[in-house]
Amino acid sequence: MTSGSRVGPYELLAQLGAGGMGEVWKARDTRLERTVAIKFSHAAFSDRFQREARAIGALNHPNIATLYDVGPDYLVMEYVEGGPVRPTDDTRKLLDLAIQIADGLATAHAAGLAHRDLKPDNILVTKAGRVKILDFGLAKQTAVPGEDEATLTVTQPGTVMGTVAYMSPEQARGEEVDVRSDQFSFGLILYELATGRRAFQRDSVPETLTAIIREDPEPLPDSVPAPLRWAIGTCLEKDPANRYDTTRGLHIELRRLRERLTESAETVPQPAHRQATAPPAGHWRRRAPWIAAALPAAGLLALAWVHFGETPPLPTAPVRFLLPAPAGIDPTGTFALSPDGRRLAFYAKGLRGVREIWLHDLRSAQSRRLEGADKSVGTPFSFSPDGRFLAVQQRFKLTRFDLSGGMPGDLATWKSQWGAVGTAKERS
Repeated sequence: MTSGSRVGPYELLAQLGAGGMGEVWKARDTRLERTVAIKFSHAAFSDRFQREARAIGALNHPNIATLYDVGPDYLVMEYVEGGPVRPTDDTRKLLDLAIQIADGLATAHAAGLAHRDLKPDNILVTKAGRVKILDFGLAKQTAVPGEDEATLTVTQPGTVMGTVAYMSPEQARGEEVDVRSDQFSFGLILYELATGRRAFQRDSVPETLTAIIREDPEPLPDSVPAPLRWAIGTCLEKDPANRYDTTRGLHIELRRLRERLTESAETVPQPAHRQATAPPAGHWRRRAPWIAAALPAAGLLALAWVHFGETPPLPTAPVRFLLPAPAGIDPTGTFALSPDGRRLAFYAKGLRGVREIWLHDLRSAQSRRLEGADKSVGTPFSFSPDGRFLAVQQRFKLTRFDLSGGMPGDLATWKSQWGAVGTAKERS
């Protein structure tokens, strides 16, 4: 094929790309006088292209390249004048790109279509800022998670298909994938857009595949808002069951985050030197001892107050932010933020269905259950000023939990009887 050649009513103008599966050309539709992109298939992939045609033809979305026509060995698609999505330091621009990508993916996923080769080169951005998802060449008809439907497999199980750097763990192992595999690839793309580097950049293909399957990426920088770090972390869960139930839910979460950021920028003055990891701990009293916040006032006559020092001065204005719950966790209301803004403690019902204390690291976007606090259901808790410890009331004692992994210890115990006066005694 050369420039000036004709394929049916289409005149070839310039080659846009070539690969193992075929070539892509910029062309002119002589009937409608419009510019199009034609993707030619090598003979071995003709069946695959027919499947791609059925997949793309079922979609109609502004963030997915439109399919115009199908030939015996080519597809005629919308010509997108733009470049691949690239990293940005602008959080709102990043969110706008993320929302558009998620919206397009959610539509495809709702139709049971997984892309399976999602990467920056397959996501173009026009001059007007419109995202277009391209190349569903590896897409397969798949059941939406939770539905008992037949699947149409493009490749045999055990065959690794896709671009290595943006594969999901299950894809890297050659396993069957569903739409949640695209969520992992999407998380890798967001990670790269936010940091300018790949999450799993290794020297060889085997090392990259091993890292995707077994390792965690470096924590996202503090410049990335905590809720966005949390969303990316959920996408990058190794187990598909721990990712989002639906990509539409992910899209809604990203959209709400953008709304909160816009609302804050319009209504709330920003402090000059605010930490990006999380808002300041506004629930702390300036000079109040931290243990006092964890003990009930009723029934206590004497209390050994322990003063660990002053908390930082409060900011001049509040800062609003959104923290979506981790997958499989149902927060129940009570929470506390550490003074350094790095940890959030909250009550939640986990996978066991029991109300427990959970800790969320706002830097790594990882959550874990607080071990040993099973007797503190519904009771108050409070961080130490340095954020290293959490004081939790457990029946008739106050326990200090070392969040770095040390053994818990009792800070105070007391006894209470009906009609009697309760006392508290500090233990050294």
